[in-house]
Amino acid sequence: MPRTAAVEKRDNKAENLKIALALNHEIRRMRPVDLSRPDEVQKRIDKYIELCSANGAKPLVVALALALGLERWQLYDIKNDRATRWVENIPTQSKTIIKKTLMLFECMWESMMINGDINPIARIFLGKNNYGYRDQIDYAVNSGDTLGETVDPAEMISKYRANIGD
Repeated sequence: MPRTAAVEKRDNKAENLKIALALNHEIRRMRPVDLSRPDEVQKRIDKYIELCSANGAKPLVVALALALGLERWQLYDIKNDRATRWVENIPTQSKTIIKKTLMLFECMWESMMINGDINPIARIFLGKNNYGYRDQIDYAVNSGDTLGETVDPAEMISKYRANIGD
């Protein structure tokens, strides 16, 4: 009996879920990396990217944080150079490695978006939440006089009196 498209799609979703769970479980079991050692930071990021590649998984910002032993907000503190006590203790080289990795993820997101590999709603959500994109309309409000130069009322009265007479 031939398999229907719906059955194949369901099987693909189940397989994707299995892969995602196995990958994330492996990441969760990693020990936190020593952020004071740029070589360890680079090795951990390389390992995470290799895991994603080997499993056919897209790299995720939260999973990167998990692989480094951080939380998502901590990655953004590093990315945005927030002067928090814990970020100040991380060497510049480690921070640069993390920032470049986040830029790589953003580049991949853009590529997948252009190629139509991401649902439009999901790409808007990811852009706003992970990369700082915003829907924004700017209005220019001018408070100047739209009617031209302001004329002194006394000047105007004398001008009209001269033309009409008293």
